[in-house]
Amino acid sequence: MHPATFWVLFTVTGIWLQRFVPGVDFLAPGLVICLQDRRPRLAVWLALAWLVLQEGMGSMAFGPGVLWYGFLLVAYLAGRWLFEARNLLFMFIIGASMGLWHVALVQMMGTLQGLEPSMQRVALESIFQAAVFPAQWAAASALHERWVPHEHAI
Repeated sequence: MHPATFWVLFTVTGIWLQRFVPGVDFLAPGLVICLQDRRPRLAVWLALAWLVLQEGMGSMAFGPGVLWYGFLLVAYLAGRWLFEARNLLFMFIIGASMGLWHVALVQMMGTLQGLEPSMQRVALESIFQAAVFPAQWAAASALHERWVPHEHAI
């Protein structure tokens, strides 16, 4: 399968899943896969496309998508110094970090907008994001390995 076809299908599937599971980002594992394959240009283009989509679909103002994906990039790059890039434990740590960041980000953006989000709902979304991220990454990575030819994979 051509890589562009894979990423379009990945994006459509991720958006569709986000409709049924609000508060969970199904596109973030794709960014990690691009970084693991050392394809920074592709990661930038996909992140920009996903930012536009996320900001358009989201209900918060002030651009939390930039902070979301920026945090994911920093967490991945910082953790890569300590862990093997494809280590499942590393994905659990990134998932837990993203879950905690979800709470902080919703609280921060809610304050900027004068909103008081339901912390019980935000906590459940965060726990689900943390728990689901490693499985999302494993599934997406396996599909990517199977369907997309690799010349420079690590």
